[in-house]
Amino acid sequence: MTTLHISMDKESLRRIKNLVEFEQILQKRLRTAMELSLDELDTQAAKNMEAGFKNPTGDLRWSLTPKVHSPFEAELFTESPYAWRREEGFSGMTDSLGRYYAHDPGIHYMAEAIDFGKDTVQEIFQLEVDLALFDIGVA
Repeated sequence: MTTLHISMDKESLRRIKNLVEFEQILQKRLRTAMELSLDELDTQAAKNMEAGFKNPTGDLRWSLTPKVHSPFEAELFTESPYAWRREEGFSGMTDSLGRYYAHDPGIHYMAEAIDFGKDTVQEIFQLEVDLALFDIGVA
């Protein structure tokens, strides 16, 4: 009968333990990436509003609310009744008070924030994944 004896040094055992905990560590880092990304998009959307609105009051800007649902899903939302109107425009339409808007184009403040911020968001996520790997001693 052959007997096999395996021994591992403390560092190897620590790394194995860290691999077991990697999912939890990664999810924490991804949640951080979501929060930082929402901050980036919120800041850019605010800049777009300030640059594109004729008479900005700040009401729409301060109504933007970030919400992280999970490490894999988040949203930057508003309950402002005119948010979509400012995003997409209201040309050729009549509002609930009967006012007709012949020329009221949208400024796409959110779509442009996403387009402008996508590289930064990608960098944020890459950094957090790298940090998760560093946390477990791989990187």
